[in-house]
Amino acid sequence: MRFQAEILQRFQSYQIPVIKLKKAVSKEAVCHVFEKVNTGGVVLNAFELLTATYAAENFRLRDDWYGSTVRGVVGAQPAMAAKNVLRGVQNTDFLQAITLIHTFRRRLEDIRLGKSKDDATGVSCKRSAVLALPKGGYQALRDHALTGFLRAAKFLTLEHIFLDRDLPYQTQLVPLAAILAELGDRWEEIGTKQKVRQWYWCGVLGELYGGREFLTDVPISFQTYEEEKIDIHHIFPQAWCKTAEIELKRMNSIVNKTAISARTNRIIGGAAPSKYLHALEKRGKIAPTTMDHILSSHLIQGEALRADNFEAFFEARHRALLDLISEAMGKVPASATELSEPTGEPVDDGDDTNDDVEASEAA
Repeated sequence: MRFQAEILQRFQSYQIPVIKLKKAVSKEAVCHVFEKVNTGGVVLNAFELLTATYAAENFRLRDDWYGSTVRGVVGAQPAMAAKNVLRGVQNTDFLQAITLIHTFRRRLEDIRLGKSKDDATGVSCKRSAVLALPKGGYQALRDHALTGFLRAAKFLTLEHIFLDRDLPYQTQLVPLAAILAELGDRWEEIGTKQKVRQWYWCGVLGELYGGREFLTDVPISFQTYEEEKIDIHHIFPQAWCKTAEIELKRMNSIVNKTAISARTNRIIGGAAPSKYLHALEKRGKIAPTTMDHILSSHLIQGEALRADNFEAFFEARHRALLDLISEAMGKVPASATELSEPTGEPVDDGDDTNDDVEASEAA
């Protein structure tokens, strides 16, 4: 009796607040109400709101994204996570790509039917456009957009971007995937691929961002990138630069960095370039002329490196990188001086941890 009075009675008499929404209420209004009553000050994202909207139409968006072994659904997210460069793609990114394609096709149809460009549907992937994406539109374009992301992964691999952490801008994946989805197999044609490449790098290099591995003389591919633990390290080591009183922003500039394996970086340590080049040549049985050829694939002037001439090295590579950027963008960068600025905070890449111990041992 006590259990019934103190426990069961509370459930039986509890007043549950209810908000009734008629069928005539717009989808946007339903989403707005859902957002307000189901959060404690946290704004729901477009995926969560569409999950609720599509649920009213008997479609499980969450299962379609994550997959469901119970329902036998292969999710879009696991399919993309199999590609290292796509591991950072979020469900909202996927919805944005679909929305871009959906609104693009609607715009083309509007123009075909005689609407002016000003009156035709605008191409967009803003929150409001995503929330307006109908279930039928999502279902019709889901696999198409997924194919676009997988093509984007292939494109990025060809551009030597192998991991999601190396993407200059994660958000640029959305329009890239939409573009490659709509291009179909044409994206692999030389002329079309070059235009996509130019568009991509113009987007990236509006802000700024290769070669062979120093010791092994093997071109950096996805396999060597993984096996050799390739990362970005200083060419003139931090320890050397500090001793030589090189300006901090020039020491940490992208001009003074390149892709090197962890093993090679340990040999380099904090030694002067003239010392570590000799150590690398001796250890790898590499002739100086061969080493200079390897360095040139990194746009590094061997003569300046062997003379420990930071200024000559910096200016020559600065110009070479600008030429490379101009080629990728199809135009001269607006401000050539930006390249010499540091990219973010100084990064400790391990140059100083080994000093010149291994270099001297190898020598």
